[in-house]
Amino acid sequence: KVNDRASTLAGVSGGWLTDQTLFIGAAGYWNTNRDDDHRLQYGGAVARWNWWSRQRVSVSTGGLVGLGTATLSRTVGELFGGPVASGGFRNARLIPADARFRVNDTFFIAEPHVGALVHLNRWVRLDAGVGYRLIGSSPLLGDQLRGVSGSLALQIGGR
Repeated sequence: KVNDRASTLAGVSGGWLTDQTLFIGAAGYWNTNRDDDHRLQYGGAVARWNWWSRQRVSVSTGGLVGLGTATLSRTVGELFGGPVASGGFRNARLIPADARFRVNDTFFIAEPHVGALVHLNRWVRLDAGVGYRLIGSSPLLGDQLRGVSGSLALQIGGR
């Protein structure tokens, strides 16, 4: 979920897999729903360790550390705790608490991950996993971005 809405992210990663065990690389993800008030993209360095990598089914642990940006719709009440006044002394007006605005913020992300790898053949693996988006340095949107994530990936390459 992103901003209390179910969200689908697409992504790509690439790097070096050594001895079918240690993967070091980079990855990037973006929200496939590109509404102006519901955008999320992030990327960074990735490290993963594959346990029992020579077995038909193995387990991987690791994570991503990087940066991202998001634009989400928030109400004045969510941002300021209630209605706010705008304008000068002569032109003062009240912006109601339910008025919505697009808010853009940058953030730091750390996303630990655990997954199960099914080796379909020597070069192709199916990876299903779960992670958690930890968000830092995002005072406006952090609470709407952090949370549990699920993943489904097709790994191609390696031996």
